[in-house]
Amino acid sequence: MTINTVFDRVMVLLFIMIIGYIARKAKVINEKSNKVFTDLLIYVTIPVLILSSYQIELTSDRVKMAWQTFLFGLLVYFIMIVFAFIVSRKCKPEQRAIFQFSLIFSNCAFMGFPVIGSFLGKEGIFLTSIFIIHFNVLLWTYGLMLFTGKKSFKSLIAVLKNPSIIAIFLGMLTFIFQIKFPSQVAEALETTGGITITLSMIMIGSTIAGTPLKEVFKGTDTYIVSFLRLLVMPCIILFAALLLKLPSTVTAVCTILSGMPVAANTVLFAEKFDKNILTASKNVAFSTIFSIATIPIIAAIIQYFTGM
Repeated sequence: MTINTVFDRVMVLLFIMIIGYIARKAKVINEKSNKVFTDLLIYVTIPVLILSSYQIELTSDRVKMAWQTFLFGLLVYFIMIVFAFIVSRKCKPEQRAIFQFSLIFSNCAFMGFPVIGSFLGKEGIFLTSIFIIHFNVLLWTYGLMLFTGKKSFKSLIAVLKNPSIIAIFLGMLTFIFQIKFPSQVAEALETTGGITITLSMIMIGSTIAGTPLKEVFKGTDTYIVSFLRLLVMPCIILFAALLLKLPSTVTAVCTILSGMPVAANTVLFAEKFDKNILTASKNVAFSTIFSIATIPIIAAIIQYFTGM
């Protein structure tokens, strides 16, 4: 994972995002189209991408890295929850939920899979699918609790029905028992999962186009959230990974995913629970734009300390 490679891949993703932005401005796609894209990603392409990523050889190193990613992922979210709680104490009560949610939950699926897939290939996607287990569980429990102020652990049952969780479970079975799909099926899965990168970046570009840019760059809160989420948070996670002497691949995956932009779910939750939708939209849009610059920076820092 050289810096030139990282920069090249990020630029490719940026240009796909720009295509989505232009398409939205040209009214080729609209908000309704975005919802269709979101459903297609959540229910089809991401689960298929995850399932396909488990079609790899079972080795002791991969099993070990999967466990390390799972266990370290728990620590990552604990750190992010504590960090978000501490830095949000001075926020106004009506802004605290969005501020904390934006720091804890990154776009580790819609943008994480394309970025990690571009850098580290199928093995990176395999580890990413392990990492997002915590994201899905916490999103529908702790995330809901932030917005409603009520404990929502009953939502854990709904998490088990999440297509990505089902795909992870099925993928784990194929990985552990080394069940290989017929070549035609494997190719169909790889082809279908492969459009996740293009589709997700077009959707992100379209989402940004739906937020007035003059509003995106107003106010200091958005800058603070983006700085903490995209630079401070991944540096903290990298430091923890280095202390624990985790393998470079596990370190890279967990650190990069911790430095993804604010999760798109922030806007959905803000709208559903009558919070400040504009603030949520600004956090998502600005952090996504800013991440084009910060991802290569984080990758360079990872390379410096791990030698990848």
